[in-house]
Amino acid sequence: MDFYWCKFALAGLNIQDLNRSFTFLKFIIAAGFLLFTSCEYKPDGENFKDITKPDESKVIQVQLLPYDTTYVIWSPVMLSYIINTFGLSIYNIRVLIDDLTIYEGIKSEDSFYFNPGSFEEGQKTLSLAVTTGTGTGSLSDLLQYEGMIFIKRWQILTYGCCPDQVKITRILAEDGILKMEW
Repeated sequence: MDFYWCKFALAGLNIQDLNRSFTFLKFIIAAGFLLFTSCEYKPDGENFKDITKPDESKVIQVQLLPYDTTYVIWSPVMLSYIINTFGLSIYNIRVLIDDLTIYEGIKSEDSFYFNPGSFEEGQKTLSLAVTTGTGTGSLSDLLQYEGMIFIKRWQILTYGCCPDQVKITRILAEDGILKMEW
């Protein structure tokens, strides 16, 4: 009697349902096999490492080219810098005029363009901020979540950019005198 009941129950299923059931059964068997035969890793030794606090007395060398302590800038100029971090990784370099960032990079030697016409005339502070690693070897240092910031400042005097080009409307020669109108 049980045999006829199974035959009746299977007669109501179509082939697609059987394929889905068989695929699901294969998935369950594979997952069970992986679960029971997986290996477990058992670490040796200590998982933690004591690190030393970064040396806060570290210095880096920053040179702005051309060399000067106060710069007078009246026309657009290309300024270069050279940074020596003595082995510390450089994460970011920012150049600021007062509080406005005018350049960002990561190279230890590079150049940036400065147009004084974009700023009001007068005395400004040019800052070069270098973010470096700490060199502690900690996970935070390796993931660049730990760092030190070095800032070098220069005083600059800016004057408006060169005047706009003049459009000459007429050139005359009268009595040996050359006249130009614009």
